[in-house]
Amino acid sequence: MAPYKSVKYRSWYSEIHKSEYVNAELDPTDTVINTDKLNTVVLDWVVQVEDDGQFDLFILQEFQKSFEDWTQDIISAVDVRLRKAVKELLRHRGIYIQINSRDTVITQLYNLLHLSSCPIWPDDELELMRLQLQLP
Repeated sequence: MAPYKSVKYRSWYSEIHKSEYVNAELDPTDTVINTDKLNTVVLDWVVQVEDDGQFDLFILQEFQKSFEDWTQDIISAVDVRLRKAVKELLRHRGIYIQINSRDTVITQLYNLLHLSSCPIWPDDELELMRLQLQLP
């Protein structure tokens, strides 16, 4: 896994971030999903978290608080590149999410919404992440 790159510097950022939806709120009970609004809300959350520097349980709790009522259908409507970026951000901030899992990223993110503690990193993946981040 490559070092984490902020979503602000990814080629697709300006393609899916819509200024008219900045600071918008989503109603998870809406029957029609506005994907432009959805992607902008998630992008804004990612940028905020990137700037805040939260790790481990704190970022997990922030993720859960921000998306607590989201269903797998809502998560699946998020742009695939953005879902992957959310997973990368969470992993780089200490939340264990299995790589090369049989579960989809949609399922993995949805499952995080219902955890009461941080998942435990397997030793081999923890060591690999330490090497990638150049930690002692």
